[in-house]
Amino acid sequence: MSGPAAELYLNEAAARALLLDLHAAGVLAMDDENPPSISYAPSCEGLRRMIDRLAESYPQHLVDISNLIHARNRERGLAAADTVNGRERS
Repeated sequence: MSGPAAELYLNEAAARALLLDLHAAGVLAMDDENPPSISYAPSCEGLRRMIDRLAESYPQHLVDISNLIHARNRERGLAAADTVNGRERS
């Protein structure tokens, strides 16, 4: 395994599935060339702003955002999101 998939600690099948999910979510543009060309292309301005905000917050909240990304259940994910947003769960 090499390239971006290895850098993300994903096997090739998982990386391919993730790229397809991001494309379906409107985050990436893909073409049908061989090999395909993939580019960052949010489908709307609101999505672009949200991703930009996440990218700006990531360096200051690396652990919290990583916990949110890797949360295995909804409650852990919500708690991590609250921490990033400066809220306490009641």
